[in-house]
Amino acid sequence: GSLLSNYSEGALLFSLLADVGYDAMVPGTPDYDFGPEGWLVDQVPAGQNGDPRGVIKKLASSAPFPLLSSNAYLKSSLKTLDGKPAEVESQGCLSKDLIDWSVAERPEFLKSYVIKNVAGLRVAVIGLDNPVTPTTTTPANVSDLCFRDSAAEYESVRESLEGKADVFVLVIHDGDINHEKNLTNLLARLEAYRPDAVDAVIGGHTHQVNRIEENGVYAIQSGAYGERFGRIDLVVDSKTK
Repeated sequence: GSLLSNYSEGALLFSLLADVGYDAMVPGTPDYDFGPEGWLVDQVPAGQNGDPRGVIKKLASSAPFPLLSSNAYLKSSLKTLDGKPAEVESQGCLSKDLIDWSVAERPEFLKSYVIKNVAGLRVAVIGLDNPVTPTTTTPANVSDLCFRDSAAEYESVRESLEGKADVFVLVIHDGDINHEKNLTNLLARLEAYRPDAVDAVIGGHTHQVNRIEENGVYAIQSGAYGERFGRIDLVVDSKTK
């Protein structure tokens, strides 16, 4: 929201993240707010042509790290089990029909996950946007997208990575704040799904400091504005993984 951020349309911060050496990033609601290129325009004017996600696509193409959002889908790609176009709500990708997620497509500038080799271990970093993104960013910039339920999407990706990674880290644009325990509830759902579902969770969005623990697995959020540095140390048996 600062002048420097708005004028550079996020490029200044992306440059800093690159210098620091980040491995991945989840876009989140503020990045979609930039809309088309041009810092004085936050959405494509009515009756004009333009790319409603021109800025975030430009930033993604120049960043030395991937932008991760597994649960962001193109509505037009969602089909029912019998191959017909599915009618879905933007928030949660909710539909009265059963959706064939095997053919669903994500925006081309996003990846579902990245696998990094760290100390001889395969670390999968899985990204999720906030399911309520359509109502917390500029709606016109994501009107052709829907954002699937966090736990359902993570479980789907986790199953697809079985045997392909040793450590699983979830990065999500969501967190706890006051009575809303979105991060706490998500971690509990994943632990109920399977004990080895996730090894660490890093949150965002709410600008709070979160330190949540569920059966030895931690979910953290380190405030906002670069004021704090979050750290989770994972100790792994190199033989048994």
